[in-house]
Amino acid sequence: MADAPVTSGVGGDLAARFGGGKSVHTQTVAASGDTTVLTPASGKRLAVYWIAAIPDPNNETTPLIIVKWSVSGDELYRSYAVVHWEELIGATDEPLVVNLSAAVSTPVTIHYREIT
Repeated sequence: MADAPVTSGVGGDLAARFGGGKSVHTQTVAASGDTTVLTPASGKRLAVYWIAAIPDPNNETTPLIIVKWSVSGDELYRSYAVVHWEELIGATDEPLVVNLSAAVSTPVTIHYREIT
């Protein structure tokens, strides 16, 4: 049975949230539709602590940004700019996806850990 993803709520481990030991992933998403931005190692889950996705305000188009788990499709954020610090845990082997409503260069930064 697959682990159910936690789609909201701050986890109880404040040391994990505020302490070290996290990895950082940066990527510029430029395609419309789904882009997988982070995939856990086999048998692991992603624990996302910080995510930022902000398109350049000088662009002609501001895309709607949806951050979601790829398998379940559970949406974590739906906004025109995402900057949030909260522990969000996906299911085992479930990648994190950023979906843009338009093809606009959007830098993404994620602070995360892989957990079992």
